[in-house]
Amino acid sequence: MESQLIENEQITNIIMSLEEIYEDSVISKSVKIKLEEVINLLKTRNDPLTINKSIDELEQLTNEYHLESFTRTQIFNIISLMELMLN
Repeated sequence: MESQLIENEQITNIIMSLEEIYEDSVISKSVKIKLEEVINLLKTRNDPLTINKSIDELEQLTNEYHLESFTRTQIFNIISLMELMLN
C-alpha cells in the first residue's frame, strides 16, 4: 500500500513539473498542446503502459527545433524520473 502512495506522489510531482513547463510564456502553442495531452493522460491513469506512452510523447517533444535548451533539459529530467518509476 505504501509503495502505491509513493508512486502516486511521484506522478503528482511529475505532473506539477510538467505544469510548470506548460506555464512558461516562451513555450510554443504546439508544445503546450502536447504537454497538456501528457498531463491529462497522467492524471487519468498511472499504469506502466500510460507512463511509457507519456515518455514517448515527451521524447518527441525534445526533438522540436524551437524548444529552448533549458526546457529540453527539464523534459529530459522528467523522462528520467518516469523511467526510474518503471524499474
